[in-house]
Amino acid sequence: HGGIECDAEHEPEEKEWTLIFKLKIICFACLIWIAITSFAPAPVGLLKPSSEIADTEWSDGCTDGLSYCLCPRETVCCDNLRSMIFLGISRSSAYFPYPLYMMLFLSKANNLMTALQGSVLSVWIQFPELHHVHTLAGSIAAVDAFVHAFFHLLRWGLRNDDIKLLWETQTGRSGLIALCITPLITWPMLFPRLKKKMTFEWRKGLHMLSIVWGIALCFHAPEMQIFWLMGVPVVIYLLDAITGLYFHTWRIESTLFFRLDSGSAMQFTNPPGFELKGASYVLVLLPWISKYQWHAFSIFPHPTEPNTSSLCMAAVGDWTKTLNKSIIRPTVRPAWIMGPYLSPFATAIEFDNIIALATGIGITPALALIKLYSDTRRINLVWMCRDASLLEFFLSTVEFPRDAFTLIYYTGKKTLSLPPELPESVFLFKGRPDLERVVTGIVHSIESEDCLPEEIVQSGRVMSSVPPLTRFRIGLRRLMDIYTATDIFDLCVELSEGSPNSDPARQTSTRNCEGNQGSAMASLNRRGSNRSSVSLRFSKHRSSRNLGESDQQFSKLGLQMAMREFHGHSFLSEECIDVIFEAMDTNKDGWIDQREFLSCISMVNEEDDEDWSESEDVEAADKKPVTVGRRTSWLLLGDNEEMEAPDLSKSTTRSGTGRSSGGKSSNSTSRSRTVAEQRRLFGTGKKQASDVGDESKDFVRNSREIIKTWQMLYCGGSAPVVNNLKNIHDEYGIDLKIEKFDW
Repeated sequence: HGGIECDAEHEPEEKEWTLIFKLKIICFACLIWIAITSFAPAPVGLLKPSSEIADTEWSDGCTDGLSYCLCPRETVCCDNLRSMIFLGISRSSAYFPYPLYMMLFLSKANNLMTALQGSVLSVWIQFPELHHVHTLAGSIAAVDAFVHAFFHLLRWGLRNDDIKLLWETQTGRSGLIALCITPLITWPMLFPRLKKKMTFEWRKGLHMLSIVWGIALCFHAPEMQIFWLMGVPVVIYLLDAITGLYFHTWRIESTLFFRLDSGSAMQFTNPPGFELKGASYVLVLLPWISKYQWHAFSIFPHPTEPNTSSLCMAAVGDWTKTLNKSIIRPTVRPAWIMGPYLSPFATAIEFDNIIALATGIGITPALALIKLYSDTRRINLVWMCRDASLLEFFLSTVEFPRDAFTLIYYTGKKTLSLPPELPESVFLFKGRPDLERVVTGIVHSIESEDCLPEEIVQSGRVMSSVPPLTRFRIGLRRLMDIYTATDIFDLCVELSEGSPNSDPARQTSTRNCEGNQGSAMASLNRRGSNRSSVSLRFSKHRSSRNLGESDQQFSKLGLQMAMREFHGHSFLSEECIDVIFEAMDTNKDGWIDQREFLSCISMVNEEDDEDWSESEDVEAADKKPVTVGRRTSWLLLGDNEEMEAPDLSKSTTRSGTGRSSGGKSSNSTSRSRTVAEQRRLFGTGKKQASDVGDESKDFVRNSREIIKTWQMLYCGGSAPVVNNLKNIHDEYGIDLKIEKFDW
């Protein structure tokens, strides 16, 4: 990635010795070596006096006034200035990238690289990152092969009849084979348009010609020991592939598949010997889709089922689209799994504070980090998702850490069917985030110990002692962030005793669905039917009327069941409902009509007017409906007050672990940030004040040593997000790793 910009008062950063940088040093050393051994006088190099060159069978001596030239063998005979220049270019273009050519094969010895990551060698080499080396080497090979061949052919063509060497010598024939198959191997991977037009089978099949390419190079320059330089990596790659095929491939007879809105998911019981030791990916073969295609997907431990692994697959290619269409209902089918292999997310173990960023199904490696490392590290999650079913699935099954921020940005249009209660550390927003403000805000909050996630969680628990009316006001305010006033009123009417629209079965659904027991298939079916009914019930009112256009009413039972529907069975007791209903029922007729309900809504709006106007995410209650908006914190109370967070210990080191959030910094704020301010910092509104987040940005910019303990990890296919994160990396120096299986 790009360099780190430092302010004038900071010392320059020490240059990061990445693997690619080290390989560049080795490549330049090879360039210097070939220049010396080619153009230095013998015996160090190949240059000899013209008289000695004339004694060879391939030349009559040096021309163009040269006293020295070279002609060690027929294929490398240069007795004029032009030939020597062409030879210098062709040889340099060949020997400079030879270390990268070796890494082309070594980097894809997945089983070996995964094993070496557990050795002390991982201190110097990040083996999970070697795919980037493979991509770089392939890009160089695509250009270098033509440069090397062009100047050799030009030299041969201009010197007598040497062009016949192309088919008469081993060097010529092997080079011609490698040259012809180079575009077949590299171009489908380099050019997006060509990649999209080719099926995976053709693209992968042509890429496997790289084995032929490597073998051809072994015989290309027999006098230069290239046979060993290229032969050893090729043999290691082949042996590793055989090892993976026979010792790290598993047949899963009963694999559960089910559909999501934008993809598919699968889960299986781990077979004996299959173990996830870090953030990993696997290769999947589904014979009932294709017998020849292995596809890479991130794998993560199932959130609730022990000894079970899960995968999510976005329907973006032919194979994944076919899979998605074939799963018309949850089904159990066989699958072959190869791996697991460590992904770039495995480098998270090197840091104690992680910001895992994801778009869509890219959340899966982040879930693996949460499951594996949340006991010893802060795994903060920033997830941008437009797939309602995917968001609902993970919100209802994953136990997100309570000592780290979980920020979810919903960009879809469908109505969400959320769990009864979201964890207090989970913030749910409508729209796209300002990633720079969010990332720096997370770092600032944790490092300055200002409004830590665990303080938000602990403060949320104080809700149990809040008076009934205040608690109802908080709950109603939270609902107004997610649903329209019409939605809330209509549900109360539907669930009211004696209402023609009431559904007795619906009134008990909350109790029946409170537990998460049972199989994944049953859970999925239950969620699916619930989501459909909620969407249908809400949508049938939105397009037809506003709240004040109906003469319907709801009873105390309707209010109680609606609150349980939205917030869970334990949110308000029957005694609390009695107090609330009596306060709302101003005419004391036992029913709440539109006027009384609107009066309650107006009270909530007036009390939180200033806060609600901060963002475009929340609209007026009886106007444009909002599917899901900013998550109003449990700390917001009536009369614009905010509940003070309890005085918790400032030590954030968990007992028995070495993780910490850093001590109180001299750059920390002089007062504790409120949760409302925290919400505005992480919010999505385009009308945010220009200075929102400036304090956090300055803090991060002036905390270079602290930033060395932080890492950003991204998985997804959004180029704008990648560019944004790279800019954040360049500006603030936060380490960045990107996982993308775009093979």
